[in-house]
Amino acid sequence: MKKNKNLLSRIGKALDKFGIDYMVIGGQAVLLYGEPRFTRDIDIVIGITPSKKEKIFDLVKELKLKIIVKNPEKFIKETYVLPCESSLDVMRVDFIFSDSEFEKNALKRVRVKKIDDCKVKFASIEDIIILKIVAGRERDLEDVYNILLKNKTVDYNYIYKSLKFFETILNTDLSSIFKNIVSRT
Repeated sequence: MKKNKNLLSRIGKALDKFGIDYMVIGGQAVLLYGEPRFTRDIDIVIGITPSKKEKIFDLVKELKLKIIVKNPEKFIKETYVLPCESSLDVMRVDFIFSDSEFEKNALKRVRVKKIDDCKVKFASIEDIIILKIVAGRERDLEDVYNILLKNKTVDYNYIYKSLKFFETILNTDLSSIFKNIVSRT
């Protein structure tokens, strides 16, 4: 865990130095808000679009991360993700480019946690829950359940409103999935 923290603080410092808004999501955020669980990656939404990918390439070089796809430009264009790894920390780091209104708003709602000597920005509890519900994998839904058990002050109205937005895009009843998890807590 110590190596994860060091890597997170190094990444946070570098993103701040490069002037890039960001938020840690995924398993690392679940470690902060939910139950401890094994995770071998760091997922970071960055507040830039793929058109500014050179800035991230420079950041990756400064952090001494290795890009793990053969054609990163093509991969970013197709997936909005730049997958990297840190051989020193034996961790995968995914930089996720963003340009949706949801992501822009979520980047304004970050929660700061001090790790080592750096203030690292994590997605809010509500935004993690929304992202986990949208992803919909069994592991994600279990993460939502554990987050709700551990955190009593959650903005349910914000979550339901955001899920309604995603329902129109994905044509899926996400609110019922969330309501079912809430009923079990």
